[in-house]
Amino acid sequence: MIGGVTGPRWPWFVAWGLVGVCVGLSLSALAVVTLPLAIVLAIVFRRRIHGRERLGLVAGIGIAITFFGSLHTNHQACSSTPFVGRGGVVYSCGGVDA
Repeated sequence: MIGGVTGPRWPWFVAWGLVGVCVGLSLSALAVVTLPLAIVLAIVFRRRIHGRERLGLVAGIGIAITFFGSLHTNHQACSSTPFVGRGGVVYSCGGVDA
C-alpha cells in the first residue's frame, strides 16, 4: 500500500474516468453518442460498490474539458470595429472561446 491507495483500485478509477470523459464529451456535438454510453457505463459500474474510485468521474470530465479548451486557444473576441471588405462590412472574429 503506497499513500493509502492499493493497486486494485486504479482500474476502477480509470473506468470511472472513462465515464467522466463521455460526460465531458457530451457537452459537444458528440452528445448523441457519448451521453447514452456514459449512462450505460455508469449503470454498469454503479452495481459494483466503489467509493473513492468514483472521483475518476470528476477527473474524466476535467480531462475532456481541458482537451477541448486546449484545441481552441486561437479565440479572438469580436471587436466593435468592423473589418471592411469588398462586399461590405464583415466582422473579424473567430475561434471557439476556450
